[in-house]
Amino acid sequence: MKLPDIQSSHPEEQIPIEKVGIKNLRYPIKVLDRSKGYQETVGEFNLYVDL
Repeated sequence: MKLPDIQSSHPEEQIPIEKVGIKNLRYPIKVLDRSKGYQETVGEFNLYVDL
């Protein structure tokens, strides 16, 4: 059984895409505080690239 090459085919319906990315990425970070010490926390980021 041969599977069709979906990646090289054209979609039946055209959907305009302006940007792609990742939403709600949670990542541990260290932040320098006023007393020159570090506070550990978790940052939540949205990363996008315009096409």
